[in-house]
Amino acid sequence: MLSAISIALRCALIAFPNVKPVLAITIISGCVFGPMVGTCAGAITMLVSNALFGQGVWTIWQMISAGLIGFIFGFARIKNRFILAIFGSISVFVIYGLIMDIQSAFMFYKNVTISKVFATLIAGVQFNVIHALATAAFLLILGGRIREILEKYKGEYDL
Repeated sequence: MLSAISIALRCALIAFPNVKPVLAITIISGCVFGPMVGTCAGAITMLVSNALFGQGVWTIWQMISAGLIGFIFGFARIKNRFILAIFGSISVFVIYGLIMDIQSAFMFYKNVTISKVFATLIAGVQFNVIHALATAAFLLILGGRIREILEKYKGEYDL
């Protein structure tokens, strides 16, 4: 269910690059249901949505990045949405951005050097900032309500 919501929202916001609520929903699912569900929500969302957007060698790295974020926030269990937005945006910038930028360097360059990886990291900063800020905005705007619904669902069905 969480992956389906993320995929639908990713498709709905296709016109806005890097403004996707996927990692925000992954973070919330990890906080509410734990590391296993957070990992699965992030990885499955990336796999299935890339089937719609186009698969490539980057898909596995997106799955690893999103799954890792869901896994980490599964242990964090942060309740305050402002703190969640701060740490969520930092994790998107550092974890997701770093993994995806490094894999981009290995994907695009034939002979990878430290300077080429560094150049790729610098070139990706603007995209990572937009992605991190969008994730923080989604966590602030939707995070409280989605969390309430998931907590109610979790309690109602004793998950």
